[in-house]
Amino acid sequence: MNARKIASASTVLLKNDGALPLKPTVNIAIIGSEAANPTVHGGGSGQVFPAYVASPVFSIRNHLGFPPPKPRPNNCSDGQYDVGYDYRNTDDQTMKTGVASKEDCCNECANREGGTCNYFTYIANTKDCWMKSTNNNRVADNQAVSGGCHSGPAPAGDDCHNGVCAYVVDSNDADEATAAALKADVSIIFLATSSSEGSDRKSLSVGNDDLVTAVAEAVASNQSKKVVVVAVTPGAILTPWANNVSAVLIPFMPGQEYGNAITDVLYGIVNPR
Repeated sequence: MNARKIASASTVLLKNDGALPLKPTVNIAIIGSEAANPTVHGGGSGQVFPAYVASPVFSIRNHLGFPPPKPRPNNCSDGQYDVGYDYRNTDDQTMKTGVASKEDCCNECANREGGTCNYFTYIANTKDCWMKSTNNNRVADNQAVSGGCHSGPAPAGDDCHNGVCAYVVDSNDADEATAAALKADVSIIFLATSSSEGSDRKSLSVGNDDLVTAVAEAVASNQSKKVVVVAVTPGAILTPWANNVSAVLIPFMPGQEYGNAITDVLYGIVNPR
């Protein structure tokens, strides 16, 4: 069983008042910073460094037939590379194999989902591109070329495609979220909490409860509008908004195929537990 099937099969449906599965013809709002830059694992011995992470934003738009996102503008290290050095840290690290050159690695970094890659290391003999948020732990390696990649904001994508609209709010701004929710038929809010070996959660709150409450209140007067919450969590969470939303999905710690797996669940390709 592959990672996508495991993640979708492990997702638990806590509530559904008829909002799910989504029809591919409904207009949606995709809300929350976790939609573009998701938490998919814990810390300590639960921490992994995946080669990629499929985000809900990318996967849902791809499922609906939207074109790929436009490339981010970036400085590509201003052509000044740190030759012979590896930024050997694991700070928000991901990796892609089979990358042809240091320039291509830089562009991969610039366009990593969520815009969280600031530095990269390219290993010439293996064609591995390591992308990370910092340049900590600079270590000599004659196969490595490293650099900085400070990208600009992603160009705005099309909200609608083939008659279906997907309004993306990749932040936790309540005003932007409610504006998108009022345009959509279904709002999908992505939340997450995590824990680590030696560092337990300070509370059972998943965080951003106010965001869910604001969206739910904004659409409460229109019974045709639905709110779905997807919450990544290593265990129990408090759900003070549960009575005010239409559906709640818990994918626990879903791994690198999170976006594709949760899309399969949202659109009824896979039935949750």
